[in-house]
Amino acid sequence: MVVERMHAGMWEHAMWIRGYEQSLIYMATDPAFVHAIMSKELESTMAYRGRVLDLLDERRLVLSTADDLGTQTRPLVSLAMYKDLIWPYHRRLFHFLKSRALTETFIFFHRDGAI
Repeated sequence: MVVERMHAGMWEHAMWIRGYEQSLIYMATDPAFVHAIMSKELESTMAYRGRVLDLLDERRLVLSTADDLGTQTRPLVSLAMYKDLIWPYHRRLFHFLKSRALTETFIFFHRDGAI
């Protein structure tokens, strides 16, 4: 069974809150603010995905998720910024999904762009 994503990724949602330019500025100047937004995004995403997992029976599962991390030619942020400000939330989401599912689960992660 494939469970498709129904919304943009957590980081993309977080960028929509303040706009891309301002969000990228916050990543460089106010990491605590970015962590606060990403924590809320993670909480919301896990609540939604947890409900979806509650409705599924036991069978092999592919969960689709995404986050637009790059342009056509390069990543949107440095690897260091990704590891510090985005990856911890992706890692926690992926762990949550795999631990909550009742069966073998694969994650399809669409990341857009040349990363």
